[in-house]
Amino acid sequence: MSWRCGKAYAQDLRDRVLAAKGRLRVVAERFGVSQAYVSRVRSRHERLGQASAGAQHNHVPLRLAGLKAPLLAQVALAPEQTLVQLCQ
Repeated sequence: MSWRCGKAYAQDLRDRVLAAKGRLRVVAERFGVSQAYVSRVRSRHERLGQASAGAQHNHVPLRLAGLKAPLLAQVALAPEQTLVQLCQ
């Protein structure tokens, strides 16, 4: 498996990594992932009891965050309008 930017590995791979016994290097080579990934999956399972991936955060504020209230108010005035009509 190759590394994918910003995406978690599939849940079935996480389950197989957790079920596999053995050293980090051996398990990583068997499934084509890094040793760090195997370590993180095992650590998360031991610490939190979770086999699923955690939420991903980019910590970048939304560009229109300051306009949320005025935009919602505009939509509330005419909820039947389409997006094109609202943009005009």
